[in-house]
Amino acid sequence: MKGLAFDTENRIQFKDFGEPLLDSLQKEVGGYIEVVHPKYLPEGLCMVIDDEGLLKGSAINSIASVLYGTPEHGQPIVGNAVILREGFVAGELDFMSLDDGDEVGLMLLLSALGISIKDESGAE
Repeated sequence: MKGLAFDTENRIQFKDFGEPLLDSLQKEVGGYIEVVHPKYLPEGLCMVIDDEGLLKGSAINSIASVLYGTPEHGQPIVGNAVILREGFVAGELDFMSLDDGDEVGLMLLLSALGISIKDESGAE
C-alpha cells in the first residue's frame, strides 16, 4: 500500500507499506496509531500518527503540523506521520493506497509550501 511518509526532520517520501499493514504503520510512526483528518489535506485523505507521541515527548513534525492547521488551533503533530487514502472496503472504512491523482495533488500542495518529495530511492 502506497503512502506518503514524513518525519520530524522534514524528510518526505512516497513509500510502499507491506502486510500486515497495521504493523508497518506502527513501525513507521513509532507506536500505536491514531488517525487524524488534517484541515489542509484533500477530502478522502487521512494522516496516521503515533497516538502517544505527545506523552513520549516526540519532536514536532513541522510539515504535518502545518497540514493539520496547528497555527490556527495550537495542537501540534509530533513524530513521524503517514498520509493514506481512506475509503470503504467490503463495507468497512479502511485505509487505501494513494493513487496517481493523490500523488500529483500532494506534490502540488507541498510544492506550494516550498517542500520537495523524494521517491523511495531518494531521488526527487
